[in-house]
Amino acid sequence: MDATTPLGDITDSQLKSLYAALWNWRACGSCTTSTSCKTSECPTRRADRLGPFQAFYLETTEHYIPEFDASTEIALRSHDDLIDIIRCIKQQPSMDREILMETYFANRAAEEGQQETPNQQDQRRAFNMAVRILTMINCSAENQADALLEEGTRPITWTNKDSLAQFINKTFPTTDHPSLNDLSQSEKAMSLKSSLEARRLTKMAGLSFRGTDNLANHLHMNAERGVVEIFHHTRMLKEHLMATQGSGDGLVQDG
Repeated sequence: MDATTPLGDITDSQLKSLYAALWNWRACGSCTTSTSCKTSECPTRRADRLGPFQAFYLETTEHYIPEFDASTEIALRSHDDLIDIIRCIKQQPSMDREILMETYFANRAAEEGQQETPNQQDQRRAFNMAVRILTMINCSAENQADALLEEGTRPITWTNKDSLAQFINKTFPTTDHPSLNDLSQSEKAMSLKSSLEARRLTKMAGLSFRGTDNLANHLHMNAERGVVEIFHHTRMLKEHLMATQGSGDGLVQDG
């Protein structure tokens, strides 16, 4: 693998590790690294439905270029490193970004007998990419401009003093709509929701829709162009729901 582009092709085994890190997939004993599992209860059978997410992952990671300096150590030497950082962030959602990042790379260096840790810029880039894969939110570190942002998108800053949980809460603040959430006005709410269907908006308001990989841009409208962005990785969202709520309690059914 080229040292300047360490995140090349991903193996089937690494994909399964990625899905395990993201959604707690537990492969059964019949799984192999090269063939699809035949056990009906095994989550790896759903991997074939994640083609769009896999394409997004590969497109995102192919842009990673290490930050070289006096140290030869880089933040992401392979997909395994990125998956490990995703796992680290997910397991410690209440730890401040700065502390989490410094602790992670210090521990990795100590475990591997390394004297140096990666360049700070490289560390931040690695954590930005990891949270991008984990949350599908295009973010930047504090005081850092992300040159790889899609044109027209706006980065959301994950500050050094914020944990992952705080970052998510700031990105998606909870608000209450009195009409939509009031049971006594359920008929009015249903009428309002039906009027927001894509077909009606296209016909009556002249709006058009395009898919986005950035969850934070869902329903964002460009008023000048009349374009509404729709987050289209529905299978990924379903996997998150199944991981957090459980697929066996009747809340989310696989299908």
